[in-house]
Amino acid sequence: MSRRYCTIISALAFSGAVVAGYLTYLHYYPTGYAEFILCGSQTAGNCDSLSQSEFATIFGLPVAAYGLFMFLLILFTALVADYAGGAYYTYGLALNLLLLALSMAADAVLAGVMIWLKTFCFLCLLTYAINLLLFLTAWMWYRHLKDQEGISLRIAFRSIMTRESDGPEQKAVASLYVLFVFLLAFAVFSTSYVLQMKTLAFRQSKEQMQQVVADFYRQEAEKLELPPSLLTTGPAGAKVQIIAFTDFLCSACYQFFRLEKELTAKYGDKIAFAYYNYPLDQECNQYVRQTVYKSSCTAAKAMLASALTGVFPVYLEKHFSRYNDFHGKYDRDKALETVAGLIEPKWFMDQAESAAVQQLLQRDIELAEKMNIKATPTIFINGRRLEGVPPREVVEMIVQKELKVLGSGGSMRQGSGRP
Repeated sequence: MSRRYCTIISALAFSGAVVAGYLTYLHYYPTGYAEFILCGSQTAGNCDSLSQSEFATIFGLPVAAYGLFMFLLILFTALVADYAGGAYYTYGLALNLLLLALSMAADAVLAGVMIWLKTFCFLCLLTYAINLLLFLTAWMWYRHLKDQEGISLRIAFRSIMTRESDGPEQKAVASLYVLFVFLLAFAVFSTSYVLQMKTLAFRQSKEQMQQVVADFYRQEAEKLELPPSLLTTGPAGAKVQIIAFTDFLCSACYQFFRLEKELTAKYGDKIAFAYYNYPLDQECNQYVRQTVYKSSCTAAKAMLASALTGVFPVYLEKHFSRYNDFHGKYDRDKALETVAGLIEPKWFMDQAESAAVQQLLQRDIELAEKMNIKATPTIFINGRRLEGVPPREVVEMIVQKELKVLGSGGSMRQGSGRP
């Protein structure tokens, strides 16, 4: 019976190690270069955006790498116990129960972070489920040993911690186990560090960037017949027009805003941005399967109100400067705090709750549905579509190419989204 439990634990731990290993890879290669970080209930989850959040690392290493280490250690402990048999079944079970209790405590904290961020990651939840199954299996094994052989975890732990009565063979086994733990930790975390270094080198590869840009230009530019957007930054006559369907509480859209700031600082009046709302919130958007960012409808109305009252660029800046403070707990009061000092709050809220703002918001949502927008941000650069936030270098290559073409006699494409 003990061998059967060991086999189940080994299989589950191996599965967990595979998932955790993939999540570790995902941290360093979140989107490769064919896809980009994005949000949306129509996607497979937000593992990409979660893996790039500030909560994704501990001491500079991805949380998933710690999970990988733990799953491999549980696997090794189960295999050793199964191979050695006898009293080592009890020792292996006691150690794994301790490791699994620590893992589940960590999972509870990480699940809380995910809930607070309101960012769903199926793969993360899968590792939590595997840990739970491992713990339940180990606990059933313990109950079986206790009923059949009178095994006590307290005695087993005391036997592991106090090795005074052990002979040379047992002491050698304990020493080798401790050595393996250190070697496993070194292997996992040094590999993670190497991945980090390789990722940095990869991101600097001009050839890879050029391939993504080439793929971008293989698309036909869409003829965008868009009504004017009130949510614009940059001059109306800019040569490069970037249109974004966005959710102003989306973590990927926050990354896009940071990208916008960098591009604006570099290209000035040569580039302009126009935003259209696509809140991932069922309160106002009936086309999303589930609410991803609660109160994003409120945030969208606040943005439109800031435009109607003439303070949109400044309000947008203040909104995202406070993003980390109110992310996951945005509401009407947060909108009022953001607008403080810009305009009279009552006038602002009257606009936000007006029929005009509601009509503009629904207009954007219907437009997004017509254009098959399924995730945020969905970006159009002079008519060509990108889903998600591209690496800055890729966007710069596209912008430079557009400026070169337009500077040599080309003309702006229709449907810029400018009022």
